[in-house]
Amino acid sequence: MKWIEEHQKECNLDEDTCNECFHIGESLWALKEAHYEMDQKKNQPKPEPQPQPKPKWNYKLGRYM
Repeated sequence: MKWIEEHQKECNLDEDTCNECFHIGESLWALKEAHYEMDQKKNQPKPEPQPQPKPKWNYKLGRYM
């Protein structure tokens, strides 16, 4: 990330003319989108766990089923 900051200080061009600035902008946008999607996923309500049925004793086999 250090090279990004150095390039942005040195470069006088915008994202349309400088290839590195374009890729920096695209990667920062992708990071923001990924963080947004992760936050949305965290805020979703978690489904309630299904109750487990109690095991029943099978008299023929002599064990729980």
